[in-house]
Amino acid sequence: MFTLCLFEDAAVAHLAPLVTTRHTADLRLGARTLAAQHVAAFGAERLALHARRVVAGVAEDEHPEATVNAVPQGRGVLFVNARWAVEPGALVDEIRRAARPGGEARAFVQDGQLLAAWHPDPSPAIVQPDALGLDAFDGLAHETVDGARLLNRLPDLIDDVPGRITRDVEA
Repeated sequence: MFTLCLFEDAAVAHLAPLVTTRHTADLRLGARTLAAQHVAAFGAERLALHARRVVAGVAEDEHPEATVNAVPQGRGVLFVNARWAVEPGALVDEIRRAARPGGEARAFVQDGQLLAAWHPDPSPAIVQPDALGLDAFDGLAHETVDGARLLNRLPDLIDDVPGRITRDVEA
């Protein structure tokens, strides 16, 4: 299995003030948090959070089951953008297939933004900056993808609330 690391990128600043005091993954989209939606979509043996320094302590308190700003050594890590309003489907399946022992390290990029990255044994330094982006995965092959919905602005959080609540309750 692998560790799922939900990371924050520079674009989380556009979700202020809601992310001023919490990790982006703790925002609710429908009935569940983004973190709960990511865990359900990708499954993982362990959870890690890459957090801005200003919210790292809160992330540790809210997620005692997770490591914060650290990745385990000697095991694969699937990095997923916490702003992704993840939905089951072909794109999630493709990324899950990549996250396997022996799988080639690669970054999944949509419209110039890092959506996800699989790394079989990442350096601990990868989670040190306040914001992760493509530059953190420079040495990896980049695969262009589409169909993901990234939350770029506050109105993106309310676009599909009734539909998401219905799907969350049914799940």
